[in-house]
Amino acid sequence: RVYEQILNQGATPIRFGDIYALSHYELGKLYIKKGWPGKAAESLERFLVLWADADLNRKEPSDAENMINEINPPLLF
Repeated sequence: RVYEQILNQGATPIRFGDIYALSHYELGKLYIKKGWPGKAAESLERFLVLWADADLNRKEPSDAENMINEINPPLLF
């Protein structure tokens, strides 16, 4: 399957501007579908770090934050 090849390849081969950052976002979504929450959170957090100075008006940053919060809900005191 193509998804399996992408998951095995990871995001490292794609290093060109926002394509590299977005590859972590897409990889995080694939990890969620595979049931790998730890890897998903790691990829989504990496995306947010790489995207920090980019266009925050796109949907991906808020989507990534929402997915991370679903994986690791914030602690409420």
